[in-house]
Amino acid sequence: MTLILLISSFTVYKTIPNEMEVYGEGSDLGIYQKEMERFVSMESMALEVFELPEDTPKDILLSEIKDRGIYYWVENVKLIDNLDKLDLPLSLKEKNLRLKDYCQLRIKIFNLLYKSIEEDTDRYEKEIQFYSEEIEFIITELTGN
Repeated sequence: MTLILLISSFTVYKTIPNEMEVYGEGSDLGIYQKEMERFVSMESMALEVFELPEDTPKDILLSEIKDRGIYYWVENVKLIDNLDKLDLPLSLKEKNLRLKDYCQLRIKIFNLLYKSIEEDTDRYEKEIQFYSEEIEFIITELTGN
């Protein structure tokens, strides 16, 4: 499987402007920064499935994909949706839209991985590759690398 592309992650909160430190925790930008730290934490937990040993039993792998991976991607979508209520600069609102796209692509990949493992097939490999490339593009776009 294309696990190498799937594992690539990013720490988006590092791309948030430094002026947030000036505003403090109670401001919308301060809240945004804290929520981005939560985002990164949940992203890491969702991606932990790729750290499981290769000989992990199928039932455990499927459970980790569904109950941990997909769960945390859905939680990150909710987190991004809640950020829409904050008074943020347009650049951050646009970044949030891309983050939501990123999470939704991750959900698609995790669902395909689940089906692939459950059905013991590589039939979904091209779709997974396509979504992985989209994710790489978004990561590049957000981080400027």
